[in-house]
Amino acid sequence: MIRRWLQTTRDLGYLGPLRLSAERSAYVGLAIVALVMFGAALTQLDGTGSDRLMGALLATMGYYFSLMVHHVGHYLAGLYAGYPMMRLHFYWMIARDIYPPNEPRLAANIHLRRALGGPSASVVAALICLLMAIIAPGGILRFFFGSGFWVNLLVFTLGALIPAFGLDGDVIRRYWPQRRV
Repeated sequence: MIRRWLQTTRDLGYLGPLRLSAERSAYVGLAIVALVMFGAALTQLDGTGSDRLMGALLATMGYYFSLMVHHVGHYLAGLYAGYPMMRLHFYWMIARDIYPPNEPRLAANIHLRRALGGPSASVVAALICLLMAIIAPGGILRFFFGSGFWVNLLVFTLGALIPAFGLDGDVIRRYWPQRRV
């Protein structure tokens, strides 16, 4: 019963041509991300309780912005290849790209290009966050950009490249031997 409740899907509207949807588990995931960011703010951010709470709130928003940057990278890579995704579906703390069900059989290079679009966008976001963390005056801003750097690097780049669980790395592992050089 709880599992069915968590998997109930809600339409969130559109981001440009991209349809957005979420399972209720995404709300639980939001709470988990917020708790992790609050724990990080408690240990890494000096200041008052309200400073730490604001830092955790901003870092949580940054996490989801980074998630969107990652998936916009997939979308743009698919668009460039001529086969863009049609929907972004949020669940737990991540999201899944949904491609058209009537999509023709695609060459391995197209799958690889789409799979690498997300981590590529996340690497760029990590580098921008690192630069901003270095030049930030400190406090909440440095925490915000520093957490953005680590989230983009560890979760949305290196984590996404794990060759399992249907992640980007799994798609790369599956199609890499079939690529045309």
